[in-house]
Amino acid sequence: MLERLALAQSAGSPASIAMTWLEGEATFGRLAEDVNRTAAALLQLRDLAPKVIGVHFTNPYRHWLVVLALSKLGIASASLPDQVNVTLEKALNVLSPDIVLLEKNIDLPIAQPLVLDEIWFEHITASPAVSIVRDIAVLPDDVVRVALVSGTNGALKKINLTARHIEISVYHLVFQDLSTYGYRNNELRVVPTLGPTTPTGFLIVISALASGARLQMLQQRELGIAFSQKVPTVAISSPIHISAILDQIPPGMEPLTSLYLTVAGGKLPNELRERIRTTLTPNIQVVYGAEECGIATVENGLAISDDAVGKALSWVNLQVVDDADDVVPFGTIGQVRISGTGVVSGYVDDAEGTSKQFRNGWFYPGDKGSLTQDGVLHLHGRHDDLVNFGGEKFDLHALDAHALKCSGITDAAMFTVPDELGLPSPWIALVSQQNFRLEDLSDWMRQSYPSLPQAAAVFVMGIPRLSGGQPDRAALAQAVQAS
Repeated sequence: MLERLALAQSAGSPASIAMTWLEGEATFGRLAEDVNRTAAALLQLRDLAPKVIGVHFTNPYRHWLVVLALSKLGIASASLPDQVNVTLEKALNVLSPDIVLLEKNIDLPIAQPLVLDEIWFEHITASPAVSIVRDIAVLPDDVVRVALVSGTNGALKKINLTARHIEISVYHLVFQDLSTYGYRNNELRVVPTLGPTTPTGFLIVISALASGARLQMLQQRELGIAFSQKVPTVAISSPIHISAILDQIPPGMEPLTSLYLTVAGGKLPNELRERIRTTLTPNIQVVYGAEECGIATVENGLAISDDAVGKALSWVNLQVVDDADDVVPFGTIGQVRISGTGVVSGYVDDAEGTSKQFRNGWFYPGDKGSLTQDGVLHLHGRHDDLVNFGGEKFDLHALDAHALKCSGITDAAMFTVPDELGLPSPWIALVSQQNFRLEDLSDWMRQSYPSLPQAAAVFVMGIPRLSGGQPDRAALAQAVQAS
């Protein structure tokens, strides 16, 4: 099913470029043929009746070949993180794939690994063109993709994506992009900056292929050069990734009117917005949503304030409610909830998390917000201790608990302080013993949270706490900002 959406352009425009990457490029025609060859070579996997197969290839073309080939075989896939570290280990534990296809053996416990190395791909893609005669039907409610989300508490959770959900989500993205950018087919280059492990990163690639756009697959360090090229380009990125990209831009470069930038993750600080506008591109679109519901609101670069994230899309129902789930008046802060055809049904094997965040057809992302009379959503923080660093969610309470297990720490509390661009940066307040070394804490945190940015540390006599016992993170942040 996925391959039919992604390869629709191969019939009418087989010579158009579908994907470029560091080592080469592929037309839609070649991609379709290679998907058929790969599916034929993997056909016997169906006899094992796997519920989900993990995919771990650092080469982007081979990664997507396997994903689309598995879809052609009616087998659900799940993309795994590239880096072989604790993040990959956690992903494997949550996803529990029956089989993992990978480019080489890795030093992690995997139930059924199957190595498809460079020689295997060279042999398969050089073989005569083939097609699978066997008719493999995929029904609308069949699970065709399994993905990871951080959940509203920062813990990794698994969600199932059905054929119906993906089809609707792809049509939503294609419609929104075409109505926003006005380009068609291979006039447009799409640069994915979000990984395929998440629903959004996955859907961006499928939607780009479905619309006939050219995908340019790049490493993070290569994005600055790519964005400096005067080619009609669309990119979706997080505020922290954009900040890193701005540091790669050649000095003196004029802003690009051909670059259309969508910033995902909610609020975009005005300082960062202005730097993007004067350095990179005037075409800025801010979107708010979650992996569980897709994009919910769009703000097209004319923010009234830092906390404005735009109006709900036409297929989204968005409300702000109180603790009794009653809609609050305009301008009143309450809990944001979202419903619509882009909302998933819940988390797999997590009844408690599902009942908490999915109620009566609504998804509750955990954000506090308010609506204006003309429908603009303003965000006012969260109901929990969840914070976004570098596009990944972290639970400050869980970070506190982990830090307290480090030798030499008596008490600790994580908190955030805005950096020079207004983005949240991690800080930690510490009550320590005499033998404590800050390097030990850094190593200790990195073992379980390898993607957590380095936190600035402040040593205190005691952690200020609220009446309920939780750290007074606002007081800690105010003390740092006042110093």
